[in-house]
Amino acid sequence: MAAPRLGQLVESIGAGPVAADVVAVALAVELDATARSLSGYSRGGAAGAAVTVGTLTLALGEEATADLLLALGAGAPLRRHRMIDVSDKTDLVAAATVRVAPRLLRWLVDPSEVDDEVADFAMIHVPEEASALPPAALATVEEAVEEVRAFVASQRPERARIDLVLRGPRGAGRAEIAREACRRLGLPLLEAHVGALFGQPSAADAAGALLREALLLDAQVLLDGAEALTGTDEASSRLRIALAASSRPLLVTSSGVDQPRLATGRNVVTRE
Repeated sequence: MAAPRLGQLVESIGAGPVAADVVAVALAVELDATARSLSGYSRGGAAGAAVTVGTLTLALGEEATADLLLALGAGAPLRRHRMIDVSDKTDLVAAATVRVAPRLLRWLVDPSEVDDEVADFAMIHVPEEASALPPAALATVEEAVEEVRAFVASQRPERARIDLVLRGPRGAGRAEIAREACRRLGLPLLEAHVGALFGQPSAADAAGALLREALLLDAQVLLDGAEALTGTDEASSRLRIALAASSRPLLVTSSGVDQPRLATGRNVVTRE
């Protein structure tokens, strides 16, 4: 049952078939005793479940070596989206170990539950049948809701690196507009405040976990309080770089006068 979901996940991050094979082998070694034994045998009887690049070369065939090395590169989709961990602290490339992210294992068991790490600073809004907004309030924001709905509907399938900033004073209903737009699309909304990301031990790591969670849950990310992204300090810079890894558009709210600073390579559309 998990195989179709895995294939869709790998495809959603723009990774190729060899990347899918890497994930499948790494998962097999983690979950299946026979696969684990074969992995150890291929490493000369070494103990432990870790797969090496050399093991993957044997499993996938030498003709796939070039694509395999590309799939495991530091900037490749599997690593950029934190689906695998590669320990390459060795002089021999073939000895580098490859492990699937623990979160991916939990996702296979329960694909709808938010990871505990992300639940500390983000909230998931599951689409309901009816709007949470009263009819009178909904009428006042209808145009904006439809704009956001159309933006998300057009940009998500293209893995676009274009983000939509909903800018206005607090209390203007920016988050409610985003939630209603996603409800109409039947999309879960994963909402996090930028201040909460900065409150984590590493804002960049928290952002990476948030983006991975959005992929696993097929959810739309909403970042509240993006006026905090105007900073020029190192922590803000690292957070922007982490957010730049998103292969889908981000929804962003801001009450600041200045345009939120987003990472190079992403475009921004602003809706006042």
